[in-house]
Amino acid sequence: MLYNNICGSNKGGVCVCVCVCVCVCVGDHRLALLLSQALGSQFCRDLLALQLSDWNSMQTYSFIEEERLQIFALLAGKPVWQSTDGCINVCSELDWKRCVAVHLWYMMPPTASVADILSKYESAFQGSEEVKRYACPPLPPYIDEVELLGLDEEMDETDSKKPLYDICFHLLKLYSDRHYSLQQLLDPSTLTADHLDYWLSWHLWNVLQALNYNHLSTSCQGLLHASYASQLENAGLWEKAIFVLLHIPDSGRRESAVREMINLHCSLEETEESMEKEQFLTEKLLIPIQWIHHAKAIRACREGDKCSEALHLYKAGHWNHCQRLVIQHLASAELQVVLPLSLSLLYQTLNIGFYETKKVTTC
Repeated sequence: MLYNNICGSNKGGVCVCVCVCVCVCVGDHRLALLLSQALGSQFCRDLLALQLSDWNSMQTYSFIEEERLQIFALLAGKPVWQSTDGCINVCSELDWKRCVAVHLWYMMPPTASVADILSKYESAFQGSEEVKRYACPPLPPYIDEVELLGLDEEMDETDSKKPLYDICFHLLKLYSDRHYSLQQLLDPSTLTADHLDYWLSWHLWNVLQALNYNHLSTSCQGLLHASYASQLENAGLWEKAIFVLLHIPDSGRRESAVREMINLHCSLEETEESMEKEQFLTEKLLIPIQWIHHAKAIRACREGDKCSEALHLYKAGHWNHCQRLVIQHLASAELQVVLPLSLSLLYQTLNIGFYETKKVTTC
């Protein structure tokens, strides 16, 4: 319990002050003094390393509790300490965030940068010829610890060029290096097991843009916008998908994508829901009302409703097309009914006039 508090609890940061108070209360003043200097200079760490060496040479490890040895190794800045009785690994039961914290607080000098700390931690979980792996990798939170071994074996077998790391680790890497790959950071697999869930990736990308991180390729940006818009569309929120599509940088592609989405979902029926969505598009997103009427004209044409098609073409500003539609379909259909009746009435009128004129002349 004491060691966990020194390494930082899962819900908070390091609790050295609490640990010092606990040691004082139980009468362990020597350990309390060492803990009070835990975040001090390298000189204290070197002295503790000498103490560990003396214990090893005198073979006194068997008389000291394992947790106490872990505390001394941690305060000495030694992540792994090999003794005659075994190996002490201070990161053996810590998650990756606490491993990074341990390297930050106890193993690196106060002047070390975030890049130096991450480099030290990367060598801890990747291993090298000089140092074996002693810390867990920064895996995403949805991966269970039980799956860790199998996942490592799978990654080793496939020799993947794209390691699967937690999104928080990628953010730390980006903080230490502004040119770090945004494509890895914004991959949905860094956060969720659903590789088609782009909601956080899209919102995070907009935040990064506001912080002047703009080195994401155009193709990756298009993938983000299209994937998140498709996700919203599948959830029935096509009007929100248009909001996402409005973030496409290229004006031509942006207009094409927005109009295509409107053409797919805009309805001829004027229900309360459809009117609210149209109001959201025109008033909130400032979509031209002509685009909506053009979409309705296309749907009316698909359904064979020539009257509605002509009406929405007129409101969309396509007057030439509207005129051709009226002349070719609506006017011709009306004349087929109206013209015979008009000719019959005209014939009857002319006959009546002829007989009346003849009668007047005879008289």
